Amino acid sequence: MSKISIFISDLTVGGAIATGVAIVIYNSLWLFFIYKKVRVHPFTLSYLKAGLAGLVSIALVFFGLDYIFPHPSILIYVLAFFLFAVLYSILSLSLGVLDSEDLMIFNAVERKLGIDLGFVRRLIKKFI
Repeated sequence: MSKISIFISDLTVGGAIATGVAIVIYNSLWLFFIYKKVRVHPFTLSYLKAGLAGLVSIALVFFGLDYIFPHPSILIYVLAFFLFAVLYSILSLSLGVLDSEDLMIFNAVERKLGIDLGFVRRLIKKFI
């Protein structure tokens, strides 16, 4: 691999990082401006809880499976996905991420699809 191709690939990654940082800064400033003018913001504490549940789940699954299986196969990735989904669901329910609006959306989807998931609805109501 020549030095020029390494340099170009570094520029591509640097450009992607710069674009991502610029978008985050722009949206943060816009959010600050909106909050300053009308004292309204679209986020609640449940967003922070969901992010925390996701980060903890990713960290536990990634580092746990990386420690146990240093050379993973596709089967390990499938296992990691299901392990993450179960862990995230448990953490989300225990942290109280779901709101009454989430239950309303669940009921609307249930009606639209014409299915009855009463056990899931009861589980959600228990943790709201």
